[in-house]
Amino acid sequence: MGPDALTLLGSVLAAALGGGTVSGLLAYFRDRRRDKGEQSIGAVGSLERLNDRLTVQVADLQTLLDEERRKRRELEDTVDRERRARHALEARIALLEKRSEEGEPNEA
Repeated sequence: MGPDALTLLGSVLAAALGGGTVSGLLAYFRDRRRDKGEQSIGAVGSLERLNDRLTVQVADLQTLLDEERRKRRELEDTVDRERRARHALEARIALLEKRSEEGEPNEA
């Protein structure tokens, strides 16, 4: 490279660097970093809202589950009472059948 080529290359580099290329690149990277920070803040806000909604939904589901458990216990109690009543009725029927086979008078 001759001295003219070096001078030309130096002039081009000086023009590029002096023309705001470096400041443009620095501004680009600074803006990118700021945008990422704003996206992070937005993501955190979205996650907080989602967490609040999910917390309310979990509380609602817990309430529904408690209500279903209460209803199930009531049904189990009803079934148990009906089962005891059926066994008592079957025992009474068996006693009446035994008495009728022995020829005793039926007492109702």
